[in-house]
Amino acid sequence: MSAHRGRSQVLAAAGAGAWAAVRSGVLGTLLGWLLIVLASILATTAARVAGGVLGLQMSIRWTPGWNTVLTAAGLNVGALLAGAAAVRVVAQRGWRKPADVRLAVTAAGGLVLGCFALVILEQALNWASVIALLLVPVSFGVGARFERFRLPGSRPPVLMLLVGLLLLMAASLTALAASGGGAATSYQWSETTHGYEMIAPWWQDPASGRATDFPSADSGSSAPGLATVSVQAASPAVIARFRDFRLEAWRAQAPQDGWRLLPDEAAPFATAAASVEGTTVSGALRFNQAPGVDWAEVVLTAIGPDGRRYLLTASGPEQTDFYGSVWSWFDALTR
Repeated sequence: MSAHRGRSQVLAAAGAGAWAAVRSGVLGTLLGWLLIVLASILATTAARVAGGVLGLQMSIRWTPGWNTVLTAAGLNVGALLAGAAAVRVVAQRGWRKPADVRLAVTAAGGLVLGCFALVILEQALNWASVIALLLVPVSFGVGARFERFRLPGSRPPVLMLLVGLLLLMAASLTALAASGGGAATSYQWSETTHGYEMIAPWWQDPASGRATDFPSADSGSSAPGLATVSVQAASPAVIARFRDFRLEAWRAQAPQDGWRLLPDEAAPFATAAASVEGTTVSGALRFNQAPGVDWAEVVLTAIGPDGRRYLLTASGPEQTDFYGSVWSWFDALTR
């Protein structure tokens, strides 16, 4: 009978601790997101306003990977409070000291959060967001170690704080929109080291002004790093001269006054076969599975009559971020 009561007590303590962790974690994550997003908006606004006062050109680029940093930062706040709440409640309901349950709570909670943040959660990633997500189970362990972390106990002050933060965020967004952005910077580059000649020789130079066998491509994307390309060839005879049509993505620098590839690129980082139907060459290319790529130039190439691969047309630089889980990020690095 006492053994049964002991098991029931353990299960009840575990259930109460899990609920306390979820409740504190969700509220802490929301509060953390508000605070962090507000701080980032205020910092960006201050930097742009200061740049305008000082006459400096401020060019602030914000990619989806940095949005994930904010997401992960909020999750870290929630994990910290969840770990603390879980240890407190499990110890209280199980009639144990916090030190007696800390290891078990840390192991169980860290495993669940680690699986969620590192394997299940898929987001746009950069190195900063990967590191921030790796810290989520660590934050839970820190909260479990220092179980005194907790949200304010009185609900009205918390609600007033949330409303105040939302109002401040709205004001910051208004100021950010009014402050404007930085101006583009002109630069020069060598076609050999930064332009299309790095990819392959043009089959026909589109800058010549003459009618080309492959006019400019129609390109679209449903999300960053996903491109669909369709090219209408001049005639069936043109199609017959080529084989192995292929879409390629090459690393590029952020476009300013024009665009350019990154130097010393020897091969595309993503490729996909293109299909031919009549005089139409089309295909889809996913190029958001390479860590550390911000911009890419998507081109159509094919092998010509002489056995060389030629550049047929280009769709222009496109922005991208690695999209997936932290696990898939490290898996891609090992390939």
